[in-house]
Amino acid sequence: MTAYRRLVTAVAIVVLGATPGPAAERTILGASFGIKLRPTPGPSQLRVSVLGKETSSPDVLAGDPTVAGATLEIVANGGAPTADTFLLPQGDDGDGGQLWTAGSGRYTYRDRGRLHGPVRLAKISRTSKGTFRMKIVLLGDGGTTPLRPPDPGTDACVALTLGGGDRYSVRFGPDSTIANQGATGFTAKRPASEGVCVTTTTTPSSTTSTSSTSTTTVPQSGCTMPSSCGNFMPCGAESCSPGDACAATAEGGRVCVLPVPVPDPCPFVMACGSSADCGPSAHCVLDTCCPQVNVCIPDLYLCSNSSSMSGAFVAPLTAGPVGSFF
Repeated sequence: MTAYRRLVTAVAIVVLGATPGPAAERTILGASFGIKLRPTPGPSQLRVSVLGKETSSPDVLAGDPTVAGATLEIVANGGAPTADTFLLPQGDDGDGGQLWTAGSGRYTYRDRGRLHGPVRLAKISRTSKGTFRMKIVLLGDGGTTPLRPPDPGTDACVALTLGGGDRYSVRFGPDSTIANQGATGFTAKRPASEGVCVTTTTTPSSTTSTSSTSTTTVPQSGCTMPSSCGNFMPCGAESCSPGDACAATAEGGRVCVLPVPVPDPCPFVMACGSSADCGPSAHCVLDTCCPQVNVCIPDLYLCSNSSSMSGAFVAPLTAGPVGSFF
């Protein structure tokens, strides 16, 4: 069974030059960014490509995605801002190899068959002389991600966070050479400066605030979930297994939450007050054991027996090791 494992965030706008979050932030000078959407549907209808290159960089390569995977964020701003976040796990690439591999001063993620989502390639490297490079290639059928040309586009930003390490931003600000092709294309090239990608959302406030978002920092104690949600709706060719957690959404629906193919999924999700905070492909699930307590969980990991739920519910994942929100 194949399943695509991106973690969905609410559609966000990048604030260029804003104060970064708590993760260690590093920047790479941009070279080119492009989103192209072909009018004819197909497996490569949507293409996103990103290149970053900086010589004599003082930064270091910190983290190891071959152990803990990575997270990729892509945002393009303009008349119709567009954003998505992807979990890039370590695991079987379907050809007998591993999705993440390591070399001398580099990490490479390859999913040629796009078994785990639309991200086909993610590569980050640093030479002994301090040259940093990042390359991203995403191919989709137009329905696997909400990313689109922002029509007209004004700027973009891409961030790759290495598991157990740092976050690397490639920013294409207004100082880039911008080209727009309406709803079919947007490119940004050769920005004069680099900077950190920072997203803002409309998450309700609680204990720790940033410019417009805040999260709860004290974990739940206990997190006791009901043992069953009743008779689940089919999830593709399968149904939710009895061992999956049963939880409630902010809107009152009951959902079965499937295991997630990372040991600790909490760092990859955001806090929420309602499912409207989570974008079109996720729901706000209440009273989890994550520090955020109420979090956006992608529909990929949900099965529902409630008529109030909406979205595409798919078959449970079989990959491991897995973590739990409960």
